[in-house]
Amino acid sequence: MSELDDGTNDGTNEPHDTAVAAAAAAAMKASPQEEEETFGSDLEKAQDLRLQGNHLFRQQAEFLGATSYYTQAIDLLKTLQPQQQDEVTTNDDELILNYCNRSACHLILNQAE
Repeated sequence: MSELDDGTNDGTNEPHDTAVAAAAAAAMKASPQEEEETFGSDLEKAQDLRLQGNHLFRQQAEFLGATSYYTQAIDLLKTLQPQQQDEVTTNDDELILNYCNRSACHLILNQAE
């Protein structure tokens, strides 16, 4: 029985190692549809964070808390990998909104950087 058949590997079968690594990489790689769905759901999360920050800003004048939501949204948006131009534009627009909102909080709190 070969190493490939019984699942053992003593480090002498580089093709086996390469095949396992390739299979693992293929299994972990998301399809374009899955990447688009992930982008969309993460974008929605970022938008929800911004809206929560807006609520604190407007309704409760809780500027420090609002800043936290805007920062979380910015951090999430920075991790996204938009694939299409409309996704890039939407992502950039969301980043701009969150940076502006966070800046407004800092100005109100006299924490301008």
